[in-house]
Amino acid sequence: MEQCGDGHGSTRAKGELIQAHIRHAAQAELEAMSPLTIEFLTWISSGQRTYAEAMDAWRSNCPRHPVWDDALNDGLIQIVAGAGDPAGAADIAKRTLVILTPRGRALLDGG
Repeated sequence: MEQCGDGHGSTRAKGELIQAHIRHAAQAELEAMSPLTIEFLTWISSGQRTYAEAMDAWRSNCPRHPVWDDALNDGLIQIVAGAGDPAGAADIAKRTLVILTPRGRALLDGG
């Protein structure tokens, strides 16, 4: 790390060290996630997904595959009511989107 005359590292070097630490932490978190969770996040990010579509594709009653609940609880996805736009859809589940949160996007993008 660069040293200033006062013996403290430079602000830029400290910032770079912090960014490297954040990237490392995000990579470690991504590696700790189940492959199914990574697949779910990738699926969500690949296009506009309605709540109805996501529940149809990813709902599970199996306690060994709680990918939907884990992603919500970990703040990786969010549900945005009424944001979808199927023409005249009466069903709220078809007008509600499931999207990645900034945290979910950052994990997929590697930090």
